[in-house]
Amino acid sequence: MWLPPIMEMEGDWDEYCDSLFEAFERDLLGARFHGRRVGRRKMPEVAGKPDGFWHVTSEFDKDSTERIPDLRRCERVPWIGPTINAVGSDRVLCWQSPRRAPNGHNVVIALPTFEYAVIHGHRRRGTEQPYMVLITAFVPRSRRRAQFAAEYAAQGEYVPE
Repeated sequence: MWLPPIMEMEGDWDEYCDSLFEAFERDLLGARFHGRRVGRRKMPEVAGKPDGFWHVTSEFDKDSTERIPDLRRCERVPWIGPTINAVGSDRVLCWQSPRRAPNGHNVVIALPTFEYAVIHGHRRRGTEQPYMVLITAFVPRSRRRAQFAAEYAAQGEYVPE
């Protein structure tokens, strides 16, 4: 497979979390989406790490209203950068989400089997070049995979502006 190996948890959570964060920062630093840089959400910062990191390593628990670690997300942190960089190849599918977000429609990048997805949105600050911001990355459950397949069939491959 063209993706790097997953990062399994070995040892204690704090060390694992620090290793994940290093991979997260390293991979996003060089990621490009159709030539645009890809950033991360910085605020709020929790435990010394930006919000964007917690969105790719945990999921929202409706009962407690807290984010709880999701080891399947964690293990695949090293897949984020390569997945983004693979846009335009036959390794991934890429489409505009039909659901409107505050800054327009987000863009979904997924493996052709829809077993892994990276979602990011368009951003622009003042006069600087437009860029993308990572929203989340996760392993979709079967219902969401079917939803993604239907969206891709309806939307087709993303074509940048």
